[in-house]
Amino acid sequence: MVQFEIYGPKRRYKMLSMIGFKPQPEAVVTQRIDNRITEAKCSMCDEPFDLGNDVGTAKEQEMKLKAAFGRHVNAKHRSEDASQAAARIVREATENKLIRRLIAAVS
Repeated sequence: MVQFEIYGPKRRYKMLSMIGFKPQPEAVVTQRIDNRITEAKCSMCDEPFDLGNDVGTAKEQEMKLKAAFGRHVNAKHRSEDASQAAARIVREATENKLIRRLIAAVS
């Protein structure tokens, strides 16, 4: 049987999230030198992580990757919980009402 890959990883994650599946981002190692991680990327958005030229021990490099990836996930892929979503929805609705009132007042 032949299997074809129609969608790339970004499209696949987007389609899965539309049906309720929330994939978690993972760090994918893209380059090693002497069993030490030197480069990696995010599994969801393919953003690269360059761990610098000062290659330390394998454990130091792994710790650098975990720290860099943690910062990336918090900045790019952090999901909101129900209370944060409710607050955002109320804020957006309030902003929209204010904008409509301002437009009506100016018109």
